[in-house]
Amino acid sequence: MISTILKRCFVFLIPLFLLIGCGLEKNSSEFTDNTTLNFNADWQFVRDVDTTVTDDFFSKQSELEWEDVALPHTAHIEPLVIEDQQWQGTAFYRKFFEVASKNSDKRIAIKFGAAMHEADVYLNGEKLSKHKGGYLPFVVDITDEVKFDQENVVLVKLNNEDNPTIPPGKPIENLDFNYFSGLYRNAYLLVDDKLHISDPIAADRVAGGGLLVRSSEVTDKSATVHVQTDLLNSGDQPQSGVVRTVLRDEQGKVIGEKQTTAKQIAVGDFMEIEQKFMVSNPNLWSPDNPYLYTVTVALEKEGEVVDTKQENIGIRTFHFNDEGQFVLNGEVLQLRGTNRHQSYPYIGYALSDNAQYRDAYKIKQAGFNFIRTAHYPPSPAFLDAADELGLLFMNAIPGWQFFGDQEFRQLAYRDIRDMIRRDRNHPSIVLWEASLNESDMTKSFMDSAHAIVHEELPFENTYSSGWIDYAYDVFIPARQHADPPEYWNNYETDKPYLIAEYGDWEYYAHNAGFNQDEFEDLNGRSPEFASASRRRTKTIGPASTQFSGST
Repeated sequence: MISTILKRCFVFLIPLFLLIGCGLEKNSSEFTDNTTLNFNADWQFVRDVDTTVTDDFFSKQSELEWEDVALPHTAHIEPLVIEDQQWQGTAFYRKFFEVASKNSDKRIAIKFGAAMHEADVYLNGEKLSKHKGGYLPFVVDITDEVKFDQENVVLVKLNNEDNPTIPPGKPIENLDFNYFSGLYRNAYLLVDDKLHISDPIAADRVAGGGLLVRSSEVTDKSATVHVQTDLLNSGDQPQSGVVRTVLRDEQGKVIGEKQTTAKQIAVGDFMEIEQKFMVSNPNLWSPDNPYLYTVTVALEKEGEVVDTKQENIGIRTFHFNDEGQFVLNGEVLQLRGTNRHQSYPYIGYALSDNAQYRDAYKIKQAGFNFIRTAHYPPSPAFLDAADELGLLFMNAIPGWQFFGDQEFRQLAYRDIRDMIRRDRNHPSIVLWEASLNESDMTKSFMDSAHAIVHEELPFENTYSSGWIDYAYDVFIPARQHADPPEYWNNYETDKPYLIAEYGDWEYYAHNAGFNQDEFEDLNGRSPEFASASRRRTKTIGPASTQFSGST
């Protein structure tokens, strides 16, 4: 058994860690560029009111009983043990703010890290956008609507009720995790020069937008670091700018510096600029040596810096060899992994960045070197911690035992693209789970999902993964998807495969399959297990694991 595990690079992932706590400070200072402002403070919140948006929602003399809150925020404090179902309904968030007239020539936008899961966004009484999706960021451009040197009010109408068009799509009653509620991640006000480094989500360009950083020709002797910067001119005149990029090591020593000549960009157009750095004797990133370099990009216009962006990067190379083993920096690495849900007691998904860091820290301290998200993209703060602490990662789109209509599928495709565009520069990520977990996907969907991963990352070291042995680069079944006692030990395939989950219903319901509502005539290990399955209570508590029916 052990030799088989080593040969096939099996990863036995413990059922869904739920690590809790807060208050652990990160040891690295946070970089904030000069155009991105924290927008978390001074929000107001109300729920369980008439959901018709009227003028009263935008008035400081509102008759509604608004509660002062800060983001991240959950729309409902849940009990420690959710006996029935989590709260679902419509909540409202609003924030009064001013923008100085000195910024009247700027591009102004609000970026929401996540909103669960259907958001209508208004500014000063006018509806600007609708966003469907609860796990990834979206950007609302308010340039033409914002009032300068006056009070503005942004309103978010947020609904988290069952919606079969929004992944994961399955009704919460039958879903094996809670997705909770609220504006539960950070929000930012973007104040950009009309010529600026674009936001990768707002740009919506294949393999483009923002910064895209990768490494090639990596050995312990040398490596090439590629930095692609996407410039956008959102003004009404042609704009010219210079891009200056600096690569530094962990101690701040300059490894290389590149500067372009002035580049002119037409009205409404964009330009991608690639700069290469040769690094001698690179300090290669790995779980045992999570060494991070820093890339800082400055955009200068007429000798003035108008935009800056910074990324922490790791130089590494990886692949799967002919025997299906995972090879990192030229050496076979045995992976020890766990799944992780991002939920906390009471507050659901509304974790602070420090609490996200603590989860990663606890997983690392427990001896793991690999994490699979279950079953959605995590907070960027958690990925930052994985980079810093040395945890390899399989990132996943939202999905669980549900395959919806055409709108659902298009939103799932968008999730793949937005997940990659948000997270592509993290050295910890080695697999992209562009698969709807345990869902009856069509071959055309899987073909498209796999293709999207490689469109967004048309480079070596790009691997898609999925729970069905079709299309994807890496096959990731759960152990219980095969029959005991052999499970997957004798499975023949021409691709690498990892065990993505084990445990849970395989121990008491070998004949239950994916029918989570069928509990008759189970072949259980014990009556206690069968009794637990019938209860299907979703427990979110101060324990190291979350039991919620089946994974």
